[in-house]
Amino acid sequence: MIGTMPSVGQSGDTEGGASVPTWEDSGTHRFAVTGDVLRWELHGAVLLADVLDLWRRNSQIRARYGYALLLIDGRDAGTMVAEARRQVVEFRRKEPDSLGQVAVFGVRPLSRVLLELVSRALYLVVKREAAVSLCGSETDAWAVLDAARVKLQAQVKLRAQAEPAGS
Repeated sequence: MIGTMPSVGQSGDTEGGASVPTWEDSGTHRFAVTGDVLRWELHGAVLLADVLDLWRRNSQIRARYGYALLLIDGRDAGTMVAEARRQVVEFRRKEPDSLGQVAVFGVRPLSRVLLELVSRALYLVVKREAAVSLCGSETDAWAVLDAARVKLQAQVKLRAQAEPAGS
């Protein structure tokens, strides 16, 4: 059962009263969940264990909403090790129809290249473009996620209508 979906404007912290996320440490990185958004603040290299934890958290959001939004703060990111990159591709191969959007901001040029390589590998495996946006700022990243939310919520509704009763 998919839970109540947040509306546009509920995704990020805003001045004037939106909830402040509760951050959890995971290795050298931090995670916070705000409704349908998983925030991932990178600090150093991304290891296999980090990707496994990310996928677990992402899956919990998808189970609740039917989709997941991922905001990655890459200002302090290191590289993603090869086994972690392979695991990202494997997860996507296993669930090619999962709905979501990733918005990344603050990454350095080398990390941008790495993200492009992973996105291309995903395309080769699942024959679909990865829903990853490289953004110039955190504000831009939130705007991408807010726009994606509207489209993803519509897709979730269509899928639910297409399912036979009692599924």
